[in-house]
Amino acid sequence: MAAGAAAFWAWPFRPVVKVVSVQRGRAVDAVTGTVCVMAARDLTLRAEVPGRVTQVCLSPGMGGVKVGIADSVALLDTSEIEGQITLLTAQARGAAEREKMGSTYDLELQNIRREMSDLERFSANDSAAQGRLEKLQRDAQRLKILAEQEGINRREDSASFAAKLALLKAEQGRMNFRSPIEGLVAEAFVTPGDWVSVGAPILRILSNEKLIQASLDEADVRGVEPGQPVLVYLSARPGEVLRGRVGALSPMADPQTRRRLLYVTLDVADDSTLVPGMTGQMSLTRAERPESLLVPRRALLGDKVLTVQGGQVKPQVVEVGFRGLHYAEIVAGLDEGQSIIVDNLHMYRDGQRVNAVASTRL
Repeated sequence: MAAGAAAFWAWPFRPVVKVVSVQRGRAVDAVTGTVCVMAARDLTLRAEVPGRVTQVCLSPGMGGVKVGIADSVALLDTSEIEGQITLLTAQARGAAEREKMGSTYDLELQNIRREMSDLERFSANDSAAQGRLEKLQRDAQRLKILAEQEGINRREDSASFAAKLALLKAEQGRMNFRSPIEGLVAEAFVTPGDWVSVGAPILRILSNEKLIQASLDEADVRGVEPGQPVLVYLSARPGEVLRGRVGALSPMADPQTRRRLLYVTLDVADDSTLVPGMTGQMSLTRAERPESLLVPRRALLGDKVLTVQGGQVKPQVVEVGFRGLHYAEIVAGLDEGQSIIVDNLHMYRDGQRVNAVASTRL
C-alpha cells in the first residue's frame, strides 16, 4: 500500500520530455554551408592620368547612386588640357591648309620649264644654248626634289598634329570617368579638390546582377554538380526561402580553411532587395529517396536516439542514411510511429521514467 502511494506521488514529478513520432517521408542527402550575397561584378575605377578632382557623383552620407552604362561618375580638371587642345587644333588646321597650298618651289619650277622649252628649239645647233639647257635641267631636278621634300614635311606636320591632338583628346576622355556597367556607385575614395596620381582608386561600382557565393566543407563537395537544387536562407530575411541551383564550382579548394566555393543561380534572376554582403545558410540536395523513415536531426545522439517506451527512456542504436537540413533518414533500428526525444538529450538516462508530450517544432 505504501509502495503504491509512493508511486502515485512520484508521477507528477517525472520530467516532461518533448517527443516526435518516427514518420515516413522523402529523405534527402543534403549538405549545408554558409552563403554570402555578392555583386556579379565589383569594379574599382582607377585614375589613368594624374589630375585634380572637380566632380564626384557620390558624396558622404548619400548611401549609393544608381548609374547606367557610360554615365559620367567623376571628373578631373580639364582646363589645362582644353587649352592645349585649342592650340593644337589651330596648328593642325594651319598645317592642313599649308598642305593644300602646294610647294613654294612650284612657281620657280614652272618658269624654268618654260625657259627650257624655249631653249630646246635652239640647243641642237647652239652650244651655249645647249649648256644653258643642261643647267636648267639640273635646276629643275633639284627644285622637283625640294618640292617633293617640302610636301613630305608638310604631310608629316599634318599627321603629327593630328596624332598629338588625338592623344590629347584621349587623355581628356580618361579624365571623365564613366561607368562601364549598370549598377550602383557604392563607395567614393576621393572628394572634389583631391589630387590623384595614376592608379589611385576613384569609385567602387557594384553591378545590379547578384551572385550567391556558398562555402562548403571539402568533404561535402563529393557528388555536388551544376544544376542540383539549392535552398538559401538569408539572415536578413527570416522565414523566407530562396530557391536556386548550383551554377558552378570553384576549380580548387582552400587548403587553409579546407572549404570550397560554389556559386548559386537563383530562380529569380533579378532580385533588387538582395544587398551585397548579406549572409546566411544554404542546403544543397545531392540525392533523395521517397518513403523513408525520418527523424529530426536534432534527435540524433551520435549513432543513437532516445526512445520513450512505456513511460521510460530507452536508447536505441540506429543506422543513419541520408542527412538533410532538418531530417535524417533511419535505415535500421527504428519502426514507424515510435516516439523519440528531440530536446535536451544529455539530460536523460537509460530507464528514466518521463512524461512524454508531442513537440510542436521540427
